[in-house]
Amino acid sequence: MNLGGYADRIAWVDLSAGKVEYKPVPEEDARKYVGARGLGVKFVFDNGPKVDALSPDNILCFMNGPLTGSEANMSGRLAIVTKSPLTGTVTDSHQGGWSAARLRWAGFDGLVFKAKLTNQPMPMSMMIKWNCLTPQRFGEKAYTIP
Repeated sequence: MNLGGYADRIAWVDLSAGKVEYKPVPEEDARKYVGARGLGVKFVFDNGPKVDALSPDNILCFMNGPLTGSEANMSGRLAIVTKSPLTGTVTDSHQGGWSAARLRWAGFDGLVFKAKLTNQPMPMSMMIKWNCLTPQRFGEKAYTIP
């Protein structure tokens, strides 16, 4: 992509299959929807209007904007976008701090989670480090998904 401000990499994480697919940000989408909330909303809409908000088919997007991680003031924001079980339409929340910048510096414009963990009695966390996701179940050693 020739458009500046993007790492041009979104990780699509399928929790049921335990797989990660890395996709570029389509340049047309980056121009049209400009960043965190815009791209997250587009992905939720593209996921389909009939998807139940509480089903494993719903997606949860953690997205950065094009200025995230730069020296621009107030640019360290992360948008979390999904379908609301209350309204049945898109909902979003925004987080400040260093998480968004660190996600960008690790080489990602966003993380999109779909499905659900199956046969997992314990919670799982995701370690993001230099273009790589490392899922870790509490109490177990980390392993890397290339």
